[in-house]
Amino acid sequence: MAIVLIITLTTGYVAKVDGLKIYGYEYLYFLQQSMYDMQEEDFEKPEEFDEMTTEEQEKLYKDFWTDDRKAAAADDALDAARQFKAQYRLAREKGYKLSSEEKNNLKTNITQYYNQYISYGYSEELVESYFLGGMNLSEYKDFAIIQSTIEKYKTGKFNEDKYAFIPILRAGLGMLDGVVRVIPNAKIGHIGMYRNEETL
Repeated sequence: MAIVLIITLTTGYVAKVDGLKIYGYEYLYFLQQSMYDMQEEDFEKPEEFDEMTTEEQEKLYKDFWTDDRKAAAADDALDAARQFKAQYRLAREKGYKLSSEEKNNLKTNITQYYNQYISYGYSEELVESYFLGGMNLSEYKDFAIIQSTIEKYKTGKFNEDKYAFIPILRAGLGMLDGVVRVIPNAKIGHIGMYRNEETL
């Protein structure tokens, strides 16, 4: 863990995936997620937890986070960050990216979302910690662009014009609407068949 912090402070990134840097704020986002998931799954509250003082509750959480658990969370976070960047590289290699308009709309929406929470009386630190995954506004926008590019790629894989669905009339028509909603660019054909009254 100390090595990661040193690298973060001196270079701004903690690792590389095929030349793409995993920045400290990206790693910390996945670390928070990893720690949250681990605590939700493994932390067992005693029956008297709600009656405990804040100090007693905090001691239980502190005792829960052994060195082994911290190391496991750090490893999981780094794996998740690597997968994130690997998916982004794959998306870009396949030609998926956000248009200038999509980027601008995304950034505008994030700014509005951020300002809305500030207008509710939340401090910048609280908004960044709880709503932006520990990132500042600029970092979160960069992260969201990568995330949206990955989602566009994942969706695009099922929207390419490489699929054709050919229901057999009429029974097959009942399944067609659901398929078209999932893969809207698929080609659609039809096969009409009827029973030969003499042979069947």
